[in-house]
Amino acid sequence: MARSSAKAAIATLLTVISFFLPGGLTHHRSPTTYIVGNEFGWDLSIPADTWASDKTFYIFSVQTNVNQFIFRYDYQLDNMLVVNQTGYETCIPNEGYIEYNTGEDMIQLAYGGNYFIGTATPGDCWGGMKLAINALAPDNKD
Repeated sequence: MARSSAKAAIATLLTVISFFLPGGLTHHRSPTTYIVGNEFGWDLSIPADTWASDKTFYIFSVQTNVNQFIFRYDYQLDNMLVVNQTGYETCIPNEGYIEYNTGEDMIQLAYGGNYFIGTATPGDCWGGMKLAINALAPDNKD
């Protein structure tokens, strides 16, 4: 009887400890809101890909926790486009692109894979106002 109590105590202790380790047992990640470009916003102050280079982005269920990106910019000068990879690479919006132009726009990482974002102003796009990110599933780890 003492042996099974000791095993149960050890199992309980290991379970409790695992919740304090990075990721715990579920690898749960909290939802995150990113302001693209930080305090500078979506502009030429910092290339968006440079801003994103030290970050890892994860997807979450649309019904519960969703990572989201907020793009702040002067709507009279710029816009934000969700494009395909060719539109991103060439700075020419592809057919079927999605345009945002309020000056405070949000996109959510609702699925895993690549997201490509740019602007319709070619000079600004070539100057760094474009962003390519890969959204990972919550269980993927670096």
